[in-house]
Amino acid sequence: MLLYGEKIMLLGPNGTGKTTLFKLILGTEAPDSGTIDIGARVDIGYLAQQQYPADDKKNVLAYFREAAGMEEGEARSHLARYLFTQGDVFKSVSQLSGGEWTRLRLALLILKKPNLLLLDEPTNHMDIASREALEDALEDFPGTILAISHDRYFINRLANKVWELDRAALTVYLGAYDDYAEKRKQLRTEESQPLAVKKEAYPVKRNQAADHYAHSPSKQPKPNTEKLEQQISQLEARLAEMDMELNEKSEQIGVDELAQRWREREQVQEQLNDIYTKWMEP
Repeated sequence: MLLYGEKIMLLGPNGTGKTTLFKLILGTEAPDSGTIDIGARVDIGYLAQQQYPADDKKNVLAYFREAAGMEEGEARSHLARYLFTQGDVFKSVSQLSGGEWTRLRLALLILKKPNLLLLDEPTNHMDIASREALEDALEDFPGTILAISHDRYFINRLANKVWELDRAALTVYLGAYDDYAEKRKQLRTEESQPLAVKKEAYPVKRNQAADHYAHSPSKQPKPNTEKLEQQISQLEARLAEMDMELNEKSEQIGVDELAQRWREREQVQEQLNDIYTKWMEP
């Protein structure tokens, strides 16, 4: 159940149905069984995962003013909260990076004042500054947030619950990413012990299907978990280093080299997302 004001992150291996769950909430797909109950006053805002910006020749300011119906001064003030300042507002929309396009879409989405935000991997393709601007905006959002994300820094800053979707079972973990990772490690430790010495001592809400998998004697923890966690740490450190270089040198290098560096960063981000998925697999 989603309650007003909660900030929930949805995790799970690829193909488990995270995006399908969004479609069910949005009403673009019908459930095979059961029902999706949406409150009468719920107004949903959806930010899809979309790397490439609209093919629009208007600059950011003109595009935003037309979509928001704002005077220039008010539009500039609003855009500044999303890191579009000074000359940035005159960039062509079609030339925005993936992170800039996400920030612009979110700025317009927040203006519509939904009380439930569905976000699909919102920090993908974002540098440090863009991610911080996004997090600031979402921290101030008064409604409910349900986001698909593998970004543990984003999850740690915003989440008060983590939902893990796997094998058609939804497990609810209280807290943010670090709490989720610790409780998951505890569950793996328990699963490696004989059934006779297992303890029911975790503040984790699970449905019956999840309980079945958690206590199945045939299920064993992955032997390469520590290796995956080490790879995650290495790739996160590499991304932080690349973001710092992009922030410091973006105005000193040519357009072609800058584009190449962004492509390299996106490749590292994709590797990190893949390893996150492997880490979450049972």
